[in-house]
Amino acid sequence: MPKLNKHHWSKLLIVTAFILVTIALLFGLKQNQDIRQRAYDPSQPIGFFFTSNNNQPQPGDDFLVTLKVNPYDHQIGFMYFQITFNKDQLQLSQEVTISNDLHMRNPTSIPDYGDIHFCAPTDPCIAKTTKNQANQTGQVTLAVGLHPDNRNQPPNTIFGLAELHFVVPSTASGATEITVKSSPIQVVSLAATEIQNFDITPLTLTISGGSSSSSSSSSSSSSSSSSSSSSSSSSSSSSSSSSSSSSSSSSSSSSSSSSSSSSSSSSSSSSSSSSSSSSSSSSSSSSSGGTTPIPGDIDQNGCVDIFDYGIFLSSFNTLPGDPNYNPLANIDNDPAGLIDIFDYGIFLTNFNQGPTCQN
Repeated sequence: MPKLNKHHWSKLLIVTAFILVTIALLFGLKQNQDIRQRAYDPSQPIGFFFTSNNNQPQPGDDFLVTLKVNPYDHQIGFMYFQITFNKDQLQLSQEVTISNDLHMRNPTSIPDYGDIHFCAPTDPCIAKTTKNQANQTGQVTLAVGLHPDNRNQPPNTIFGLAELHFVVPSTASGATEITVKSSPIQVVSLAATEIQNFDITPLTLTISGGSSSSSSSSSSSSSSSSSSSSSSSSSSSSSSSSSSSSSSSSSSSSSSSSSSSSSSSSSSSSSSSSSSSSSSSSSSSSSSGGTTPIPGDIDQNGCVDIFDYGIFLSSFNTLPGDPNYNPLANIDNDPAGLIDIFDYGIFLTNFNQGPTCQN
């Protein structure tokens, strides 16, 4: 068997390396193709779960809770949901912070609309509840979106979406829960498809200490006092019942005449209510008949919602003639027809507005 010289060995190594690299590339492409084929299946869930650096906090403790999202095979474009907690057992000590995985920012400062607080242009979010408002309601509303520049790089692994710093009040004790509400949740994929299924895992915390014993003793004393008051009231009610029985005979004759008058008044009120309802229905029908399209309602279903966001995202930074261009996404009526960040600002202002929106 002839020996191979150094030149032949180097050629053999190069060929072998080329074959291995080709196999690796083909394997990688096959995996990416499989992921893309499964990515837009709306029956697949999206997972929400929490982690904490302290699952057994005590009163006065300040600890961190992180909301994590598992996209599974979905390519997330937009998310709108609410986090709830017991405001008597937990209070936010800082403003909620959002990660950069879905970091669409508002183009300019947008005034608050109702209870929706729009994020500052420096924050990587669309809307989030302030700390003070969340501590009053026990609820955090978040709206985040994928930046159009990252349409080809959506999160494809588990990522931390939000960080919440909580402090335990001095009176808190026992078990408490932090979770994502099952409704309303709106999640849209890059295919402009609404995702329907969610796998939500709440976080249960056990608060040790607190002043539960004092509160229970005070509640027992209050219950005893209420029982004594109820017994005294029962005696007074028995005495009053005798007097009421004597007056019932005299009131029975007057009640018959009042009943006839009340029946006539009720019939007139019912006719007036029916006429008012018919007038209100006619006014509502006339108002609905003259509705003008809402800026941002790209699919023209009467509501500026996540489906419009999906169409807007696919049309972003396009001009007339582009296959992804949609003229209704030109919300600011740009003369050149460019779909840009100014259209996005108007879209955000009108989000969840329209006669068919389920607020």
